[in-house]
Amino acid sequence: MWKRILSAVKLTTASSPCAMAAMVRRRSTIPFSIGATLCHGWMSRGADFPSLVAHQSGLSQSGKISHNSVESVIRPYKNNARIIGGHTGVDWDEVQKLISPVKDFEDLCHRFHVSFAFYFVCAKFNFTIPQLVDYTQKLLLGDTRGRYTGYNSRLVEIITRLDQAGVQNVQDLIEKTADREKLEIFINQSEVSAPDIITVLKYLVYWLIPGEKYLSGLVQGDSEIIEAIKVLRESKVRTNLELLEKGITAAGRDSLAKVSGLSPAMISDLVNRADFSRMPWASKATISNFIGAGYTSLSRLANANPDQLYEDFFRYGKSIGKNLKLGNEIENCYRIARIVPVLLEND
Repeated sequence: MWKRILSAVKLTTASSPCAMAAMVRRRSTIPFSIGATLCHGWMSRGADFPSLVAHQSGLSQSGKISHNSVESVIRPYKNNARIIGGHTGVDWDEVQKLISPVKDFEDLCHRFHVSFAFYFVCAKFNFTIPQLVDYTQKLLLGDTRGRYTGYNSRLVEIITRLDQAGVQNVQDLIEKTADREKLEIFINQSEVSAPDIITVLKYLVYWLIPGEKYLSGLVQGDSEIIEAIKVLRESKVRTNLELLEKGITAAGRDSLAKVSGLSPAMISDLVNRADFSRMPWASKATISNFIGAGYTSLSRLANANPDQLYEDFFRYGKSIGKNLKLGNEIENCYRIARIVPVLLEND
């Protein structure tokens, strides 16, 4: 990449820094942030590019500009974390730490790409920025132990600045940060730092946007359901998102039953498990426990009587030889079930 920059720089002796930046951008595929950095540097010094090179390399302006002298000007901008147009650039090592346990930034972007390839995700989860703030506060501030108060405050503050930077909705934010170059550009334009943007993106992945999960990851020790999942796999339905896309409506579930040969009851069970899976942090154990306790759908959980829910949950735990007296888990699942967007029709 830097060879392309040097090549582009040598093609002009234009005194206009903006013209020079434009030339560099047209002649190469460098990130815009780098071109903006160079342009800012030239303007801040009030000098044309040859003069800047001569000044920093000790050459006479009348002399030829060598590869090394141009390199001496560009070298400071090769690092991950530099001042770009007065703003801090992206320290990708820091980003990697913040993203964990997600593999890397590309994996984070891929997760959004996969989820928003489904119509129901676009229709139900592309919140406007005001809607995102409202949903976040309901989701996090409702915790009875107050564990997420500080997290909520930080998220709302960052999301508010994203709104001020012109972000319209969730998909708009994802598009503006869809790869490393776009993230760099957006940081320069918005004045929102990389750590802050990553904080919001990671929140979206873990708390809001339904993520892709294999159907086998929604079942705990039920051989009949596991066999049904194998049948669906032959019909090209392998994940929770694929199943929800096809089974949101009653007609869709009937169609799945006919095509697969599985009973409507089995299809309904699997679709409801997929619906449970979009709740934050819902493991196959949690899903299986609620279904075992008699709350076979997210809507039933959302409309449950809290006292009866506790009683049913504890009774089920006793029947399988487990102490499920995790009151906070039950309460949070019940609370979140009442907040998440409703998907299934005619449940």
